[in-house]
Amino acid sequence: MNNTSFQLPARPKKRFLSDREWAHKHFAEISKQFPNQWVAVYNKKIISANINGSEVEKTTSKKLGHQDFFIFFAEKGIHVY
Repeated sequence: MNNTSFQLPARPKKRFLSDREWAHKHFAEISKQFPNQWVAVYNKKIISANINGSEVEKTTSKKLGHQDFFIFFAEKGIHVY
């Protein structure tokens, strides 16, 4: 048996969890304003949104530097994947 140690990832910061909760609470209005777009949230504010998630990540990283931010897809309507 291999005794390789396994390290759990770090717990998310409180601000990240707070931003996630805020986005969840405001999901209906966010998805109405930014339908089917990737949205980045930091300090309970929308920092950027775009249909391309990579662009949202790049734009937000430029604005915030090395800060962690919450990013999610604001799905509007019914989609079949």
